[in-house]
Amino acid sequence: MSENDNDLSQDEINDLLGGLAEKQYAEAPAKKVLPAGGYHLKVTSLEIKKTKVGGAGIRFGLVTTAGDQVSEWINLRHPTSPKAVEIGHETLQRMGACLGLTGNLDPRQFLDLTIGAIVEIEESPTHGKQNRIKKYCRTSEVSDSASAVVAAAEVAAPSNRWSKK
Repeated sequence: MSENDNDLSQDEINDLLGGLAEKQYAEAPAKKVLPAGGYHLKVTSLEIKKTKVGGAGIRFGLVTTAGDQVSEWINLRHPTSPKAVEIGHETLQRMGACLGLTGNLDPRQFLDLTIGAIVEIEESPTHGKQNRIKKYCRTSEVSDSASAVVAAAEVAAPSNRWSKK
């Protein structure tokens, strides 16, 4: 035992933890950062959440035509920034217009629809490199970078024209 009877020895700690400290755990894969460009994004999910500081917003899950995921946070309520709320409402209106929806919008109407977007790469000390949606637009207004990358990969793939069929 140690000086204090309430302290545990290293062996006792290891026994309680079942050798957790000895096990090797794989790191979570790094989130893929898409190249900056235009994309066709399908709205696959949305979640309305409260923030730690008393605000609220919507987290949209979006997927490119190549299957890569992007997310977007839109403020609906912010305790200290009315401008953040104004930008959030404008963004929802813009998304609705780009999807051909008008009037009183319910963001749940966006589910399973595809929207055009201009995506940038942003870097911050806390989150590192990540994608940020700069602008939403109609799909007809943007070339789909994900489709272009997939098509370029297919063209660049060597063909095996000499193989017997």
